[in-house]
Amino acid sequence: MAAAVKPSRLFSAILVSIIAVCAIVFVVARRTKSVQMNDEARFVNTYVALSLAKERFEGFPDSTREAYISIFKKYDTDSTWMDNFAHRTARQIGTSERLWQAVLARLDSLRKSTTPDTIFAD
Repeated sequence: MAAAVKPSRLFSAILVSIIAVCAIVFVVARRTKSVQMNDEARFVNTYVALSLAKERFEGFPDSTREAYISIFKKYDTDSTWMDNFAHRTARQIGTSERLWQAVLARLDSLRKSTTPDTIFAD
């Protein structure tokens, strides 16, 4: 007959397992938050640049299109990514409100403090 596992060893094994699971959850949660924050910054930066390009090149569709291509490349986004991100965050009222406030604040700040050409420089 096999020897029974001592309660202290069983407790230790359960405790180690719980700590390991908690550590994994913590790492995954931090990574998810980091990716989310990066995506939020990409969205805000792209949206602001697109808005300023639209204003700057109003009446010049070829120039607007070229600026959009450059902006999407700079921020590693495209119109589909922007649409998908906007739809995902629209369901999260707090996040959506925070992002739009960031967009508006950045637009206001850039309009007051920069010349149009410096906005599109790399």
